[in-house]
Amino acid sequence: MAVQIATWYLLMLGLGLLNYPVASSLLPKLKSRGYAFSKIMGLLLWGFLYWITNIFQVLPNSFVGAVVALALIAGLNLSVFIRKKEELKRDFLEDKSYIVMVELLFFVAFVVSSILRAMSPALTGTEKPMELAFINAILETPKFPPSDPWLSGYAISYYYFGYLMVALLARISGVGGGVAFNLGMAVWVGLICTAAYGILYDLLYAYFAHRKNKPQKGKRKLLWLSLLAPFFLLAVSNAEGGLEMLHASGAFWGTDAQGNQQSNFWEWLDIQELNEPPVVDFQWIPQRIGGTWWWRASRVISDYDAAGNFREVIDEIPAFTFFLADLHPHVLSIPFFLLITAASLNLLMGGGMWLLHAQNWKDMLKTWEFWISALLFGSIFFLNTWDFPASFGLFCLVFLLALIKANGWSWQTCLELIWKVVLLASGCVLMYLPFFLGFSSQAGGVLPSLLYATRGVQFVVMFLPFIFLLSIYLIWINRGQKAPDKKIVPYFLLCIAGLCVLSLLFPFSRQLSVFIWTRLQEWLGRFADQLNQAIQQARSFAAVYGALDLQSLMKETVTRRLRDSSVLMMLSVFLYLAIRFFFHEPKIENEGRDEHHANEAFAPTFVVLLIVVGCGLCLIPEFFFLVDVFSDRMNTIFKFYFQAWILFSLAGSFIIVVLWDAFRKWQKVVFRAASVFILIICCAYSFFIYRERIRYTRVENWTLDGSAYLVWSNPADAAVIEKLKTLPYGMVAEAVGGSYSGYARIATISGYPTVLGWPGHEAQWRGGYEEIGSRQTDIKTLYETSDWTTAQYVLDQYRIRYVVVGSLERTTYVVEEQKFAENLLLVLEKNGTNFYVVP
Repeated sequence: MAVQIATWYLLMLGLGLLNYPVASSLLPKLKSRGYAFSKIMGLLLWGFLYWITNIFQVLPNSFVGAVVALALIAGLNLSVFIRKKEELKRDFLEDKSYIVMVELLFFVAFVVSSILRAMSPALTGTEKPMELAFINAILETPKFPPSDPWLSGYAISYYYFGYLMVALLARISGVGGGVAFNLGMAVWVGLICTAAYGILYDLLYAYFAHRKNKPQKGKRKLLWLSLLAPFFLLAVSNAEGGLEMLHASGAFWGTDAQGNQQSNFWEWLDIQELNEPPVVDFQWIPQRIGGTWWWRASRVISDYDAAGNFREVIDEIPAFTFFLADLHPHVLSIPFFLLITAASLNLLMGGGMWLLHAQNWKDMLKTWEFWISALLFGSIFFLNTWDFPASFGLFCLVFLLALIKANGWSWQTCLELIWKVVLLASGCVLMYLPFFLGFSSQAGGVLPSLLYATRGVQFVVMFLPFIFLLSIYLIWINRGQKAPDKKIVPYFLLCIAGLCVLSLLFPFSRQLSVFIWTRLQEWLGRFADQLNQAIQQARSFAAVYGALDLQSLMKETVTRRLRDSSVLMMLSVFLYLAIRFFFHEPKIENEGRDEHHANEAFAPTFVVLLIVVGCGLCLIPEFFFLVDVFSDRMNTIFKFYFQAWILFSLAGSFIIVVLWDAFRKWQKVVFRAASVFILIICCAYSFFIYRERIRYTRVENWTLDGSAYLVWSNPADAAVIEKLKTLPYGMVAEAVGGSYSGYARIATISGYPTVLGWPGHEAQWRGGYEEIGSRQTDIKTLYETSDWTTAQYVLDQYRIRYVVVGSLERTTYVVEEQKFAENLLLVLEKNGTNFYVVP
């Protein structure tokens, strides 16, 4: 285990040093010169070059291909280094303490995360098998695009770029997919920590380093204060952990006349499980029968349909995500999301001249910055498409401010913004066109949230530390500042009202078009049919929300919105104060301004932009949600709140440092005491989840191999997989079953494709069951038929090369094995499990 950790650390260290020239050229205006992002940039360039050369069959999917791609990246960085040798050497030597701190942070985060994964390495439950299957499939597939491990004959239809990067590290280091999964999670924790650290360091340096009339913030102090960014992002949780302590202690529970426990507080809060009485002895340590109390922090928000039925909403926070350790796309995209955030900060601080000075599309296309930017922004599509609107939107807002600063506000400025943004977005699509051509989305349009409105108290529980910091900071930066409120307020209220009206009228838009068409059809004598169609469409729409008809749906919507509109009001106030900030100059007490003083204004401006985008992400699900297989807000809240948490973490870590320094006298005492108290509440969750893991883990069981569990849980299946990996690549037949189960275990761990894995997940990835077809029934037929001709037809239809008959197949089907024994080659027999090869 130690050798594997050391190998991956040295690999990442070398990748970071190797790609410093390119990272420095991409982020030249940052004080750090982008060193904190060099590892991320290296992974991006290496992964893209490996992927695109494999797609066009230029390089093989092998160790040699990985080395050649890495050598090409080294050549690119060498060419940049030769041109900027003196500048790079000077920057590197000037920032030695910063570089040491970045490397120390990555080392500690990576090693600690590796140990925590070694304590609980098994890749079972939740969606870990799915993610492991992708990594192993990328490692084993002969040619790109990678084969879908759970749908033989098809390529992966998912955001698999992050899995490709993990597989690339596995290939170059010589470890299997099970080890790569856990080490990949640890690497990503290290990348996130260093990226968040780098952004906060640049913000704090711009804000504090050149102040002359305040106590000088030494560079060494900034190096330590910047650790608050990864702390806020990964360690700070929502307030659910503190509520778990109260709930476990029996607080606010009483006994009624019948002896039943009742609590008005917990019923009002209405967080699932917490609204039920504690069922074990009262204590302050969070507890739940079954031991999964920590799951509730990712399900704070509650939605109910028109019939009063509970609709689950996912509101993951990073503290939960990295404890659960699913290597999901929303996790894999975080470092690159942060890299784009850093690129946006670089643009605000005067970078991006190629974008500002381009007079036409030819000028933009001629610059290397355009293509590297398209590579960076486009990667978000390939990593986690949900992140693109937030990351690209932040960049566009920064670009808009840069244009206004350079040219002033005019319609010409607006048009310039549009054509340049469209061209850059087109470049993103072009760079990753092979991915888009093979990708099927589950998205089915947009629907209004209507009666699905987040309750204010649950929103406060979800974002408690940031609501506290953001509200104080927005008031503080607007103190004593004049702004044209009479102009701002009407337009702002008009926008909010417009969103409300659009959301409420959305259900009627389609009905209005049907009504107009009905009137036209009436003249042709078909009024009755069209009217019936309109009624059926209205009922179908209402049924999505659990309502009987459109009238009852709208009545319930208005009732709920009037009952609790606190989230809408809170976010509106935040956005108004943030927008108001841009209509006055940031307060700089020293009138003798120079270039250094100008840098001071960049930090609060960028932080307010982070707040604007974060609040926007939280506001969107109050009006609309993306339609998918779940037909509710579950995924929209999940993805948008998660992105908002990242942005709020960066803003919050900056705010607490600034206000900690700014307040005096009683304000200082109150702010510091309140901040510490709230952070203690919001760190309780992280403390108790890792306390449990460390307490109940035995050192002798530590391993990084997430597939090792199969050796002791099912030695026969493990033997089949070991044997399979010695045989030529081919399709595998095994039992088909439901999601979040042990089905598809052979394909998952071997990387060889099976006919069908988890049907529900395949339908999600592909937006339906068309590609799946009759596969589940055909596999059942293959195992249960006694007729060899019928079985051979199924084998030929799906080009099946290997057949597994194990305990899972025998419990799932009534297996007629005689036909296999007579017509196929038995290559392994162990503990009742038989493994056949088709001649």
